[in-house]
Amino acid sequence: GNGSPLFFIKSAPSLLSWIATSYGSLVFHRWGATKPLNFLCCPLLLNEAPAKIRTVMRKPKGILCRPKSTLCFAALLDPIIPMKVLVLALWLAASDAAFVVSKHANSRVGCSENSATQILASQPLQSSKFHHKHVTKHHTSRLNGVSKHVNGSAKQICSASYIARLIMGLEESLAEMGVTSETHENVLSSVESMALLIHESMSVPSRNYHAVHHVFDVTEGLDGTEHHKDPISVISALFHDVVYYHVDGGLSEWQQEKLHDCIRSGQLTEPHGGENGSAPGSINYVVQPHAANEIVEMVESIFGFQEGQHVDHSNGLNEFLSAVIAVQELEPFVPRGTLAEISVCIEATIPFRANNPETGKSCMVSLYERLVSTNDHFALGLSQDQMVRAVQRAAAFSNADVINFGTDDVVWFMDNAWSLLPESNLALRRKYLYKVQDYQSALFKMYRFLCFLQSDRIFYRFRGSPSPETIAEREANANHNLQVGRNYVGAKILSLSILSAFAELTGGDAPISLFVGDLPTRQLDDLALQHKSVKKVRMYPPITRDSSTSTIFDPKDSVDADVYNILWNGRHKEMAFDTRESPMAAYFYQVLGADEMIQILKDINVCPMTEDSAWELLRRLPRELIAQVAEMTAKNAVSRSDKIWTVMDSL
Repeated sequence: GNGSPLFFIKSAPSLLSWIATSYGSLVFHRWGATKPLNFLCCPLLLNEAPAKIRTVMRKPKGILCRPKSTLCFAALLDPIIPMKVLVLALWLAASDAAFVVSKHANSRVGCSENSATQILASQPLQSSKFHHKHVTKHHTSRLNGVSKHVNGSAKQICSASYIARLIMGLEESLAEMGVTSETHENVLSSVESMALLIHESMSVPSRNYHAVHHVFDVTEGLDGTEHHKDPISVISALFHDVVYYHVDGGLSEWQQEKLHDCIRSGQLTEPHGGENGSAPGSINYVVQPHAANEIVEMVESIFGFQEGQHVDHSNGLNEFLSAVIAVQELEPFVPRGTLAEISVCIEATIPFRANNPETGKSCMVSLYERLVSTNDHFALGLSQDQMVRAVQRAAAFSNADVINFGTDDVVWFMDNAWSLLPESNLALRRKYLYKVQDYQSALFKMYRFLCFLQSDRIFYRFRGSPSPETIAEREANANHNLQVGRNYVGAKILSLSILSAFAELTGGDAPISLFVGDLPTRQLDDLALQHKSVKKVRMYPPITRDSSTSTIFDPKDSVDADVYNILWNGRHKEMAFDTRESPMAAYFYQVLGADEMIQILKDINVCPMTEDSAWELLRRLPRELIAQVAEMTAKNAVSRSDKIWTVMDSL
């Protein structure tokens, strides 16, 4: 139309590669898409885009991409000032999405933000599913995946893309610290590298609760505090769980490369599968002098590690290695004092620490004293007020990391607890293959943990921050959640132990699918019945038992309504290895009551299940309850059906 040349690229992958290499930062804008589109960020997914361009239409000052079901584009280039204008629209009919891509939306492109929006908005849409959202001026967090104006540039990111959110979170936080592309060369490429490292580290199959979404949960947990959107808090959140050695079974090649100044031969053991199907256990890091790397020494000082000390995941290995990666990645851009404050935040996420038995000091007081010492030794230049604020920030940050314990939504608390199970139990990651005792063992470990944990070890405070009222409210909620959790897990253990007893007495432990069938849940609490209403009828037959000889407590005396409701109605989230609802456990809990259930678990060693404990458990419980499990189990375990009824005849 205006004599400008039309620039063609033969395939979508080459187009995207050209944009990425030529234009650096990408700007994304969603048009009502329902499918996450990550291929612009991830080279491995480039082949998701259609390979051929079938239609190209050119218009002055803009482009049009049509028709539906094809990828079409045209780029208008100024022949006098190369690359002055690049307004690119990609329409993907498969996902009903479009993107605007520019280098620096206002400063480098020869059209305003509004005109660029108008160009795209003026084009006829191919589908009624498209709902164009105009670029807005409001100031919102990049971590939430929406628009943000920085230095006059309007940038949009796809809310479904974790990589984009990581990049924008890092870039925004560094910008608030005065680190931009104008002050530091290649800062954007470094930010991208950091984001990809975080994303890779937290996207491995072993991660479930501590996957990428967790870093955004932590930042949301700071809502309502003075540290919300604090750049040090945000950066700490992004890095604090990069290393999870005992869950991941070792370090990735990228992590090893980043930790080469820290990890020496023999300091970390080879990854192993652990015992009894658990995740790797005692992994040791031996603290050694690092004369060539003061940054590592600084982090060791903040963590309080002494030369020759052995460190494993129980006393801060994961947090320490994550902090080392963070400070070494950020060292070219921020002063060491800021790096120390980030390390303090990450150190504070070592969970569930009691006061020092010798000095009586809290872990936050000890952390402050180590920060003061580190500040003096390494001449960090932090003032006393800065150090006090750093530890107060760290306390708030740590509390955000475990905020689910202090919630007043007990179902959400159980959802989070259940999502941790596959991380610490390798067998549960093999959702179709784990055995009865694998699941029983996993639940028993959680039960012991919930019985051990005290609410006064969960939330930290320092010099009045958070307020005593806030801590008291969270601890009260935590007390309730822990009590509900103990009874919930106890009921699950008891119902599963009955299945384990039948397995032990009829040929030994076997995959749980043998006994409950190939249902999506593959666990005791989901019987092979299609409708929940039918299950309720089958789960609640009349119980007739001579009260003079019964050991069953009156359910009205010891049944917690929250426990029963979660067992019967289910958690919010479905897990690959388990169902949300647990009707059999709910039935046992209602009939036996919490007191009798807890007493049975104290009296009988059900984990690991032995022949003697199997007989003891089955004879302890009402025969009517056992008969229902036997009936269900015999229908599925056809090879053991006769043996199951033989066991019933012996009770």
